[in-house]
Amino acid sequence: MLYVLEILTTALVCPDFPGFMILVYFFETYLDLRQHAALKLTTLPKTLVGVISQEKFEKSRAYSLDKSHFNFVHELVTILLDSAILFYGILPWFWKKSGSFVVLAGFNEENEILHTLACFFGWCYDMLTAIFKIIKQEYTQVRLGYFM
Repeated sequence: MLYVLEILTTALVCPDFPGFMILVYFFETYLDLRQHAALKLTTLPKTLVGVISQEKFEKSRAYSLDKSHFNFVHELVTILLDSAILFYGILPWFWKKSGSFVVLAGFNEENEILHTLACFFGWCYDMLTAIFKIIKQEYTQVRLGYFM
C-alpha cells in the first residue's frame, strides 16, 4: 500500500505525468467496482418486487454485468492512451506536423485558423483511414454508419 501511495504522490508532483487524471481514474474505478459488486447480487431488491419480473431482472442484470466488464477494459485502455499521449507529447507533435502541412499547401503557418483546420482534418483523416482499414480487412462486421 505504501508503494502505491508513493507512486501516486510522485505522479501528482511530476509536471510531465498526468497524475490528477490517473487519480480520478482510480476513484472512478473504485466506484465502478462497488457498482459491479452490487450487480452480482442475484436477488430482486424489495423495491422492485411486483414492478418487474424475475426473468426481466435477470436479463437486465446480465446486460449490466457485461456492460460493466466492458467499461473496466475501456477505461483502462483510455487512461493508458491518454497518459501516453500526454507523457510523450503526441498532441504538440501533431500540431507541428499540421503546421508543416499548411506551409506545404502554400499558406502561412502563423495563420491559427488554417493551422487548426489542418490539425482537425488530419486527425479526421487518420481516424477515417483506420476505420476503412478495419472494414476492408473485415476484422469486424461493423458498418461505417456506427461511427457517424
